[in-house]
Amino acid sequence: MAGRGETIGRLVGRAHRRLDALFVELRDALAEGEEHRSLLACAARLREAMEEHLDQEDELFWPAVRALDPEMGRRLRGFAEEHPGLRARIVEIHAKLSDGAPADALPALDALAEDFAAHEAGEEALVAVIGPPRRGGDDTSR
Repeated sequence: MAGRGETIGRLVGRAHRRLDALFVELRDALAEGEEHRSLLACAARLREAMEEHLDQEDELFWPAVRALDPEMGRRLRGFAEEHPGLRARIVEIHAKLSDGAPADALPALDALAEDFAAHEAGEEALVAVIGPPRRGGDDTSR
């Protein structure tokens, strides 16, 4: 939950670190040859978390940024345009695992993790300059 003085950059960064951990969890499960049910559960956690995060960016964070800073919003557009492709790739990985093809899922997961890390870094660099929201009339001496 966002606290007072929380920035969009910190919120997005925290969500990205959670996704990074889920990528590692699934990668480790694949590398260790976990059973099918366990692999599907790991993949479902990553897929659900990624979809939830991308929805937050698309429906909450980026519209707020665009409203407050149209130039920043234009710069974020390219990242938002990558979201459908990222979604499709995690769905594809989950499908490979559902079909019992973990050997096919591993290279796809590695490629997605690498591309997603670059996507995260770009977003975070851009939104790092956004400070906490200002509240009119706040008494900063509290």
